[in-house]
Amino acid sequence: MKKSRQIYIWIIIAAAVLIALFSIWAVRTPKKKGVSIELFVFKPEATATFQSLINGFEKQNPNIHVELSAPGGAYTVLKTRMVKGRVPDLIGLGGEQYYVDYAKADVFKNLTHDPILKQFSPSYVANMKFLEKSSQIHGVPYAANVSGVLYNKTLFEKSGLKIPQTWNEFIALCQKLKAEGKTPLYLGYKDDWTIQQAFNPLAGNLMKARAFNITAATIGKYDAEYNRPLQKLRQLDQYSQGDVFSYNYNDATSAFANGKSYMYLQGNWAIPLIKQVNPKINLGMFTFPANNSKPSKSVSGIDIVFSISKKTKHYAATRKLLTYLLAKQSYQKYLKQQFALSTLKKANTYPASISDVVPNLRKGRITMSPQYMYPTELQIPSMLQAYLVNHEKTKTFTNQMNSGLKNILGPEGDGE
Repeated sequence: MKKSRQIYIWIIIAAAVLIALFSIWAVRTPKKKGVSIELFVFKPEATATFQSLINGFEKQNPNIHVELSAPGGAYTVLKTRMVKGRVPDLIGLGGEQYYVDYAKADVFKNLTHDPILKQFSPSYVANMKFLEKSSQIHGVPYAANVSGVLYNKTLFEKSGLKIPQTWNEFIALCQKLKAEGKTPLYLGYKDDWTIQQAFNPLAGNLMKARAFNITAATIGKYDAEYNRPLQKLRQLDQYSQGDVFSYNYNDATSAFANGKSYMYLQGNWAIPLIKQVNPKINLGMFTFPANNSKPSKSVSGIDIVFSISKKTKHYAATRKLLTYLLAKQSYQKYLKQQFALSTLKKANTYPASISDVVPNLRKGRITMSPQYMYPTELQIPSMLQAYLVNHEKTKTFTNQMNSGLKNILGPEGDGE
């Protein structure tokens, strides 16, 4: 009994020694080092999707930790962080002037000659250059959106209607429906940004591209270009539900979803909400027929641009994350969950609900959304709203626009 007790004591002592030795080894042996990078995106509604993608990336790359930031008011948050020198490693912004401002400020790495751009459709790469007004590119056009005319297929089939191919056919269709006591369009102009869903395809197809090369040096040079799109924009009100400035985006979206109009001027981003309101709706989208003499292009904006910070201390890990986000499985997951459109060169599947605009997307018959070309501070939507509410002349609109541009861009021009 005594001998057994001594053995037991020696076992305890041996175990204590082993634990002590292990502790010393653990302290002296450095842990396997990893890196932490930050993914900053301006889309809080996509937080769950990006976090899921990050989880998959970290599983494949256990030595890289990714922190996701997707705050509300992202642009304000990012501006504050830039001032404090806390620049995220990989930054996802909308393909608009906010992105351009940072690119011009030399915040992002120049990706012009990066092989990663070869994956993308030349049309979207060209749009990036047009957006930056330069041959240089500081981001990749990760995903796109498209706007057009959403239509209720069931109502169209019951009435024996065909998709209009020209502006005259579109107006004739609206007139026919109105004469029958039906509502062709539901417009939610109380939210001024919704007016751009009519203005963008009109301006994008009827105006010369150079009119949107907006610098101090070009202020006022293309005022006449606004005549046709603004005149056509005004015509649409008469084919609506009436009192369009009393209804907002949610009102109009719900009304269309419930069959209160045959058509709705919006983009692919509205489709999930429409189907949420009415899961049984059979809807489609056709290209807004702005032209009479030639087929109209689809207005497709770059929904999200990914840029790599010039100050990142972990370029290899950051680029590895970007590459992962473009990998087939990851990319398709993002497109499906966010109802976004592919910008890649290879053939991609598209939602059945936008099948009528797919030929334009596949062939690159697209035009950059004009709204992205104006300086952020200009507030074109409110100007369009005032133009319609006050029944202003085109000259009044362009005078106000030019005055705003002079205040923003300055009298000397930027030399571009």
